[in-house]
Amino acid sequence: MGPKKRPASSSPVQGREITREASEDSDDERESTDVPTKPDITAQNAVNSPLLRLPLEIRDKIWAFAYGNMTVHVDMPNPELATHPGHRHSLTYTIYPEVGHYQAYELLFENLLQANNHASSCAHRADFRTQLVCCHHMQSQLDAHVSSPTNTPALSLSLVCKQFWNEASYTLLTSSTFAFTAPVAFRHLALSSQTAKLHIRRVAILVYQEWPKTPQSSIVGQFENLERVNLVLYLLRYPIGVLRHTWVICSKYHSVIRAFHQNASKDGLTTVAVLPDENQNEEFSLADLRRANAAIRARLMHHHLIRRSQRENRELVVWWKAMIK
Repeated sequence: MGPKKRPASSSPVQGREITREASEDSDDERESTDVPTKPDITAQNAVNSPLLRLPLEIRDKIWAFAYGNMTVHVDMPNPELATHPGHRHSLTYTIYPEVGHYQAYELLFENLLQANNHASSCAHRADFRTQLVCCHHMQSQLDAHVSSPTNTPALSLSLVCKQFWNEASYTLLTSSTFAFTAPVAFRHLALSSQTAKLHIRRVAILVYQEWPKTPQSSIVGQFENLERVNLVLYLLRYPIGVLRHTWVICSKYHSVIRAFHQNASKDGLTTVAVLPDENQNEEFSLADLRRANAAIRARLMHHHLIRRSQRENRELVVWWKAMIK
């Protein structure tokens, strides 16, 4: 009788496969227990975070106190490279507290002029302009209230968690005024893929002679929830008397006004103010400025759009009448 055969055992290859399967199962269990999913993190924050456990109404008040009613200055870090075809655009955001400047937007332009009769002299123009528009904050006024703001390469908030960022950023975007002085910055944000532009409701534009090339209706229309627009037009030439210089027409400021006004969702929340350039030395007439601004609101702001082929000629005529009457 021959020796007994040993029982058949698994081959080395089969053994390695079984070991690999067991290892994968243990890794899956470890991942499922050690790394919670995003819904799990949100649920844990709602239970464990003292801040996020508060009712939504109270959290909204906290976000409004910390991040609401700001002025966000949007600019390009290097405007000289903005037109270079190979340059990758990036925006910088500087967040200022309102420091009382926002109330200036709530006032009519005539009231500001009547309250600042001393502004007819060049020495007081900087203070007069600061009261009218937030685009240039006076550092001395900021130092009296808050520390100097810093430029940030992104509109960043405290990255506590996704829920914190979503709620706080929504308050910042919907309640703040986004101020632009460079048309390339406005165009870049409008044509970017950032979802932040969909929540922006208020913009302030400081318009110089290079702006009429940028704000077509299609670009301004990218801000879908835009409600309030504040335009300040600076004239590089300011002749004696009412603004009758042909440069005003050639600058096509009328197209800037129309592009923003027709995309603001709420009537009566588009304001326009015409001021002489701050570098000019001649004194300006408050009566002439008041007449020019009243004519713009009465004529251009209520001008109905027609076909593009006729609209430009019609708007030129309206602008001219607004300047000479």
